[in-house]
Amino acid sequence: MLTSIEFKNYKCLRDTELPLGRFTLLVGPNGSGKSTALRALQWKTVMDMKYADDKSIGLPSAEDISIKYYLDNPEFIPEKWVDDFIYFERLGKPQGISSIYSFPPLDKHDPQRRLVRLFFEATRVFSFVSSQLAVPTPIDKVQSLAEDGFGLPTVLDNLRNRHEDRFEAFQAEMCRIYPEFDRISFDTEATGVRSISMRTREGKFTIPFKLLSEGTLLTFGLVALAYLPDQPPVIGIEEPERAIHPRMLREVQDALYRLSYPELVGESRKPIQVVVTTHSPYFLDLFKDHPEEIVIAEKHGIEATFSRLTDRMDVDEILGDAPLGEAWYSGVLGGVPATP
Repeated sequence: MLTSIEFKNYKCLRDTELPLGRFTLLVGPNGSGKSTALRALQWKTVMDMKYADDKSIGLPSAEDISIKYYLDNPEFIPEKWVDDFIYFERLGKPQGISSIYSFPPLDKHDPQRRLVRLFFEATRVFSFVSSQLAVPTPIDKVQSLAEDGFGLPTVLDNLRNRHEDRFEAFQAEMCRIYPEFDRISFDTEATGVRSISMRTREGKFTIPFKLLSEGTLLTFGLVALAYLPDQPPVIGIEEPERAIHPRMLREVQDALYRLSYPELVGESRKPIQVVVTTHSPYFLDLFKDHPEEIVIAEKHGIEATFSRLTDRMDVDEILGDAPLGEAWYSGVLGGVPATP
């Protein structure tokens, strides 16, 4: 598991550390480094970043950039990589089986570093687009869900064919959340693509996915993540609350917790580390009982910093009986846009 990421001169993250747990909710204003931190979870994104050595606009050169990843707890390593797991060298922070891996690229022939590279190359950051979730997809050419949600019909069809129990559980969950439906239907078009529709409980009418509301489609994609097998060890999700009614956000939270805490739903698989960004006080409210999972992003001019909510000595006094989202929205916890 990633315990933290230390940033030096990476875009707006000039000198800060992002603490991470099994589940991390990152909240803050626009431009405070939330999306930048999510993208830093992906090895290829970091390797591909190009920086102009232009001091006039404050951009550092590539040589000045440092991103250090602190890893601990090998239970998060997927089973299929166990043969590659040689050891984690003790470096840096003393409290873990910890290694530091930094920009630039590593020697892919080193078994230890190859494992870590696999870890980051497998990481996915999802930012679903409702129209992409609804697109019919080729039957044989899609193997996984794209980061914008493209490929969902084929991925769910594969889930139905290869993991029937998981598909049935997913279908039952979606029909519980949206009780107007009673089943998921699949259709194969003449062009060789798979499409999805939902059948209504009353009247047994079939409604194509493309006719469902944006919020329904986005909820569908987020819940699907919790039931797909062979997920990567780390998943990032940008603003899962978008277009979803506040009363439905508990369902989103439950789905994401299913990834990070499989033991709570009776699953024996390895936990998946989840990092989520949000701007929603309603979504934030759901985490009042888990303040250790909340990280506040602050913007200071052109720089940004991260801090765990529970690091504040006065957090209990500030929160009291007030809703967490309300306290954050008021600005008392920080992590809000500067007042003009």
